[in-house]
Formats: sequence, structure tokens, C-alpha cells
Amino acid sequence: NDDIYVVSARGGQARRLTADPSSDTVPSWSGDGQRIYFSSNRGGSSQVWKLPAAGGRPAQIPTGGAFGGFESSDGAFFYYAKTPARPTSLWRVPAFGGEETEIFSGLKSWANFAVSERGIYFRPEDPAPGGFWVQFYDFRTKRVGTIREVNNRPGTGFAVAPGAHWVLFAVKAFRGGDLVLVENLF
Repeated sequence: NDDIYVVSARGGQARRLTADPSSDTVPSWSGDGQRIYFSSNRGGSSQVWKLPAAGGRPAQIPTGGAFGGFESSDGAFFYYAKTPARPTSLWRVPAFGGEETEIFSGLKSWANFAVSERGIYFRPEDPAPGGFWVQFYDFRTKRVGTIREVNNRPGTGFAVAPGAHWVLFAVKAFRGGDLVLVENLF
């Protein structure tokens, strides 16, 4: 099984935060660093849980299925993929519990979105003609717009810099492979 650990950025001993026989994966920090969110199948299905960063009992936040995710910059909401399956939909729930709300469907993967102060940057389910699109869901207008078409095969992962001046994403730039025989290496 997978568990969640935390270690100081300066190094030192890792501290185990979960010890359940379930699979506890894909952790993310709250904006204030006081909580850690993670996905777990401890209730029999994929759900998101949170626990104090100092340790303690985890609490399940959404109840209708969830995988991965990030807290909003103001700490009010937690945004997550509905399932680890592809494609999926993006949902939100108040960070301290409450009603779940679907934001949009057609998210390519649980790992391909990032939350900013103004909205959500993501990779949609439908591919662009030569690669993929980076799109943006605006919290104010509740509309989706295309930011850029990327003419490479997509990789996994999205991140947004503070202030949302930059979006970081992975691409698979190498489309081939070589078979190499190395003799007398040692």
C-alpha cells in the first residue's frame, strides 16, 4: 500500500502521516500549509481526504468519488477530478465540507489541471489537430477559452506560477526510440 510522508525541505527524517492498509496517494498542500489533501481508497472507492500537516486523523471531504486535486488560493474550495479514469470531470467542494458542484466535464486527466486565483488552466479531453490545447476556465464568467495550441504530444502535469504569468506543462517531444547495445561497459 502507499502512504503519505512529509520531510523538511532542508533534509532530515521523513515522518509518516498515514498508516492505513489502503492506498493513500497524490498528496497536495493547502495554501496555508496547515493541511494535506490526498486520494485514498480507504472507504472502498476513490475519495479525497485531508489531514493536519502536523499529523492526526484524516477526514473525507467530498463523498461522491474524487481523485487528486488542489485547494483554491483563498482556501475556500478544493478542486478535484471526479475519477482517476480518463476522461473525467472537474468538481469542487468547500474546503471544510459541504455540497459538491461540477465545474465542467471533458477534463483529459486528473493530473492535467492547475488552479489559479482567477480560474483553472487545464488540458481538455478533445485533442487539438497537431497536439493538444491549453484551456482556461474563468471563475468570474464561468466560460472556457483556449489559451494556446501545443503541437506536441502531451505529457502529464500542469502548474501555474504565482500571479498566473506562466503555465508549466509537460510534452513528449521525442517520438521515437533507439535500441543500443553497449559492450564492455565495465
